[in-house]
Amino acid sequence: MPVLQTIGLRRIAVLGPLFAVVGTMWLYRLGSESFWFDEAFSVRLAGLGTAGFVDQVTSGEGNMILYHLLLRATIPLCSTDTCLRTLSVLLMLAALFVSYLLFLRLTGKRIALLAVVFLAFNGFAFNYAREARGYALLLFLVLLSTLFFVRAVDEPGSRAYWIAYAVTAALSVYTHFYAASMLLVHASGLLGLPRERRPWRSLTLAWVATSLMLTPIFVYLAVSPAVGPRTARPTLRDLASLFARLLGGSAIAPYWFLPALILGPLFLWGIVNLVKEVVKGPRSTETWHKALLLAWSTIPATIAFGGSQLIPLFHPKYMILMLPAVVLVSVEGIVAIRRRTVIFALAAIAILLSVRSTLLCYDHCEIQDWRSVAAYLGEHSNPGDGVVFERNFGRIGFDHYASIIGAPDATPLMPDEPWTYRGLEFGGTETPTTTEILELVGPFDKVWLVLSMQIVDRSASITTALGSVYGAPQMYEFNGVDVLLYSREY
Repeated sequence: MPVLQTIGLRRIAVLGPLFAVVGTMWLYRLGSESFWFDEAFSVRLAGLGTAGFVDQVTSGEGNMILYHLLLRATIPLCSTDTCLRTLSVLLMLAALFVSYLLFLRLTGKRIALLAVVFLAFNGFAFNYAREARGYALLLFLVLLSTLFFVRAVDEPGSRAYWIAYAVTAALSVYTHFYAASMLLVHASGLLGLPRERRPWRSLTLAWVATSLMLTPIFVYLAVSPAVGPRTARPTLRDLASLFARLLGGSAIAPYWFLPALILGPLFLWGIVNLVKEVVKGPRSTETWHKALLLAWSTIPATIAFGGSQLIPLFHPKYMILMLPAVVLVSVEGIVAIRRRTVIFALAAIAILLSVRSTLLCYDHCEIQDWRSVAAYLGEHSNPGDGVVFERNFGRIGFDHYASIIGAPDATPLMPDEPWTYRGLEFGGTETPTTTEILELVGPFDKVWLVLSMQIVDRSASITTALGSVYGAPQMYEFNGVDVLLYSREY
C-alpha cells in the first residue's frame, strides 16, 4: 500500500504504540467531567427535530454545521457523554495520522516523527480531543486539505489532488468559518516557488470550485443577523497566551504554561530560521514548504487578532487550525541546535511537561459541573421553591443532566420554560429589571439562583434584588457554577 510504504515499517512500529498510548489517554475517564455549556449546546442542537435543526442552522447557528450533522448521526447510536465525546477522539486520532503524512512531505523523516510525538502529547490537542465540539474535525480537515494542496503543487498535473483540495477546503469552512484563513496561508506558501512553477491557474480553479460549494455559507452570512462581539478585544497578552496554549499547555491545569517556557524560545528561533531561509534561499520545493509553514504558523492568528480589534471574536480554540504548524516550527527550532544531547534533553523535558499538564487535566480541567448542579437541585429543592438562572442559556447544560437524573421539583422562573423543554429559544428578557425580578419571585419562600457565566452587571442586579427580599443567601460552589439559596425569614 502506498501510504504504508511512505511511512515505512519501522516507523509504523513506533506510530502504532504511540497511537495506542495517546488514544488510551484521550479515552481514559472521558465521561467523568460534565458537559460544559458549549458541549451541551451542540448536543441539544444536534438532537432537535429536523424542522427545528434546519431553522436553527439557517437563522443563527450556521457555524460548525458539518460537525453538528455528524453529531446528529451519532446520537441515535449512542447518547452518553462518553460516546458523544468519542467522536472527537476518533477525529483527533485521524488528524494525528494525517499530520504525520503532511510532516513527511514538509520536512525530514526524523523531524516528522518527533513533531507527531509532540503533537500527540500536546495539552491543547488533549483538551479538544475530549470535547463534544467540532474542533477535532476542524483540525482533521485543515490538515487533510493542506496535505492535498501540497501533493497537488508538488506533483504538477495531478488533477485529482486539486479536486480533493477544493472539496476538503470547503468542508473545513463548513466546520468552522475561521478555516477560510487557510486559503490565504496556502496561497502565501506558493511565493516560495519559482515564478514559472507557481500554479496560480490551478489554485484559482480550485478556489472557484470551493466558492461554489460554499454558496450556502455566503447566503447564510448575507441574510443572518450581524454577529456582535462575543469576547473582549484581545491584547498582546492574549496573543502570547494563545501561543503558550498551542505549545502544549492545558490552560485550566495548574502551571499550564510550563511547556511554553521551553518551547516558546525554540518556536521563536524556528520562526527566525524560517524567515531567513524563505527570504534568502533560492525559490525551490524546499523553500515553498518553508514558506507554507511560516505562513501557517502566523497568518491565522494575525488575521484573528487584527480583525478582533474591530469585532472581538478572538478565542484560542478557534486557532487550533494552527496547532500542527506551531508544533512543527518548535521542533525545527530544537533540531536547529544541532547537538544531539541538547536536542534529546530539550525534547524530553518539553514532552514531560506537556504530559504533566495533560495528566493534571483529568482532575482540574472541568469547566462547568452541570451534572452535580442538576443532581443537587434534584435532591434538595422542594415543590414550593423557584429556580432562577443568571443566563437563560445556563438552562441548556442543566437540562441535559436533569433529563437523565430527573428534573427538580422546584418551579423554573427565569427562564420559565418547563423542565421538559428541549428547544434553544427561551422566552423572557436577558436583562430583567429589579421590579420584574421581584414580581417573579414574590410568591416563593425559597429561590435558587444559578450563576454560571456571571456577567458582572447582570449577576449583581439579580443578587441585589433577591437580597433585598430574602437577605444573605447560602452558597454552594461547583466547578464553574455557583448556586445560591435565598430563603424568606418569618
